[in-house]
Amino acid sequence: YLSILISGERTSLMHLIIYIFLISFLSNKILKINVIPIFTLILLILILLHNNNNLIKRNVFFLSDQIYSFVINVKNFGNTENKTKKNSSKNQNLSNNLSIYNWLFTSAYIGFKEKPIIGYGPNTFRKFCQTHKIYYKEQIKRCSTHPHNYYLQLLSETGLVGFFIFLIFYFYFLKVIIFHIFRKNKIMEHTIPLIIGILIFFMPFSTSGNFFNNWITYLSFYPIVFIIYLKSNNKFFNNI
Repeated sequence: YLSILISGERTSLMHLIIYIFLISFLSNKILKINVIPIFTLILLILILLHNNNNLIKRNVFFLSDQIYSFVINVKNFGNTENKTKKNSSKNQNLSNNLSIYNWLFTSAYIGFKEKPIIGYGPNTFRKFCQTHKIYYKEQIKRCSTHPHNYYLQLLSETGLVGFFIFLIFYFYFLKVIIFHIFRKNKIMEHTIPLIIGILIFFMPFSTSGNFFNNWITYLSFYPIVFIIYLKSNNKFFNNI
């Protein structure tokens, strides 16, 4: 917890807060275990923030800016004339960040429109984004190795085929949690952190890394291995 706070990774910090809240809400056992660590963590965080203004600036103010910037960029596909430029004197850095993400999101969206069925292929964003910079000079001014959002990356690199295959798995885990909440099909306590971890890792409205990066692929599929084991050994659903 503290290492994420000190690192200044705002998206990771947001994911961690949501993760702790959800697993504590869904499991009484986990809540009991987390009570003392959570209060200890809050105390340590307050001490760190009190003695470090940079942590306050990056993890509190910049985090709220990042959430706001993502929402604005989703609304502005293909439009580099950012609406927040009217308030540039208030927050010039935020305006710059908005434009960068908007260019990446727009390039992924254009790639999806060009090849909507099967996409350009895994890990090809870095190539077709450069092509878009040439042909869409007013819309694409910066590129990266990935568009910084899993869903836009899958749409542009794997098309609707790969995107819907991914959605099937995601909605399955979402259905499992919803059924658990409404007590239609309870799952065992030890499966809750695994499923919640997957759902948060692939949150739609969040910036992200490269879906086809080796390290990220390892992190995303690691909990699925345990879920497959638990299901095959009847240790997934609580049938008692």
